[in-house]
Amino acid sequence: YGSLAQTDDCLGQVLAALRELELEDDTIVVYTSDHGEMLGEHSLWQKFVFFESSVGVPLIVRVPGVTAGGSICEAPVSHVRLAPTLAELCRVSTNETIDGQSLVQFLHHPELTDNGPVFAEYDLGTRNKKYMIRQGDWKYCHYHEDIPQLFNLREDRGEMRNLAMESD
Repeated sequence: YGSLAQTDDCLGQVLAALRELELEDDTIVVYTSDHGEMLGEHSLWQKFVFFESSVGVPLIVRVPGVTAGGSICEAPVSHVRLAPTLAELCRVSTNETIDGQSLVQFLHHPELTDNGPVFAEYDLGTRNKKYMIRQGDWKYCHYHEDIPQLFNLREDRGEMRNLAMESD
């Protein structure tokens, strides 16, 4: 939590400096990270699983004239979508091979909740490789040498009921 408070303070300093240098109206600010922290949830630490505490990361985007202060979009998104988003915001043309689709529509309409599937992978090339796909309330995790996981995140925010292990 100390890291969170320090990050909040540093982001505030960046925004204050932009205002002081009169760059606030011409600068896009993006804050994110590469992983979350389990912080003891499920008796785990670090980032090596796809529980929300680990795979969910912050994404704060401030675009002059576009984002309203305090607007929150609940849709999960992938970092793959950052490059096309920034390209669109900066009016830079990209070739057809760029991965991901722009998130600009979510900046204009934060009430949108579905942006299609979000995919993640970890430890590729090892016997511990793992994959995750999430769409809407549903998340499926495939662990190469472990049991699969399927969660309905609306009904089970703590990810305690692995539906992949249940049969009808």
